[in-house]
Amino acid sequence: MAARSTVAVAIALIISGCYTAPPNVAGHWQGRHPLPPGGVASEPVRNTLERVNLIINANGKYTMVWRGLDIAGDYHVAGTKVTLTPKTVRNRPVADLGEGMREFGATRHLQSHDGKLVGEFEGVKVVFTKI
Repeated sequence: MAARSTVAVAIALIISGCYTAPPNVAGHWQGRHPLPPGGVASEPVRNTLERVNLIINANGKYTMVWRGLDIAGDYHVAGTKVTLTPKTVRNRPVADLGEGMREFGATRHLQSHDGKLVGEFEGVKVVFTKI
């Protein structure tokens, strides 16, 4: 009897619009994380370093190239929030990263909004679009 009640409540929530399906985040995403002014000699190099490529696989794994570094790990979706938990940076375990590399091994929280993923990288808002 309890199982029928649970199913009935779930159906009622879906019909009433109170339920929001988790976003389908699997795919290739691209964002832009601007560099501070100056420091990079050419525009093509600057554009490459500012581009953030994120590939989210349906198996719970992701890879990301940020500032030219390969980052890989696991992700979790809860509601409209996507949490990226890196396991390796340049094929090195996150636990082995030195002080200057810790930012690349930090857990990231992205929010799904209007078909985009939005997060913060080094205090700067990065908007990812699916490509």
